[in-house]
Amino acid sequence: MCRKTIYTILVRRVGLRLHLCGFAPRREPLAVKSVPDELLPILNDAEQAVAEGDLYAGFYHLCTMLEHYLKGKLAMPITLQICGDELAANYHEVLEPGIKGVLPSIITAWEKLSAWLHTRTGEAEDYQKQRDGICKHIEIIVSLGDAAFTKRGGDSGGGSPKPAGEGP
Repeated sequence: MCRKTIYTILVRRVGLRLHLCGFAPRREPLAVKSVPDELLPILNDAEQAVAEGDLYAGFYHLCTMLEHYLKGKLAMPITLQICGDELAANYHEVLEPGIKGVLPSIITAWEKLSAWLHTRTGEAEDYQKQRDGICKHIEIIVSLGDAAFTKRGGDSGGGSPKPAGEGP
């Protein structure tokens, strides 16, 4: 995979002269236990982008990770074209009412990330706060398992909840 071969070139400037000083390998972000393995490469790309000073790429990757997570939980194909606001709202609908107020809001996270990405505003602290909130949300959902979701349609067994508007 090409991600493993990316290096940052270290250059030292003395007056008008530039000197090649070496290469710095891509830093390895700290592992996040709560994030599913299939989402870790996307989260790592977000962390790397922010570490390299490309905050808006970090917002983009975090939105992408959130989209993959939500589609996975709603049993939607990853290729399905859907507005992010609608996707977050569909996910919010299938959460148990008792935990909606306790969890960090995915709807709020999506709205803020989208706004910062499209207006090219936001700070590194904003990225970190949303990243931590999303990871905390996922951690709580993982610990609660299927109990975090209402049963939709004909879904009486375990597994992922059905998206709103689907099922018998």
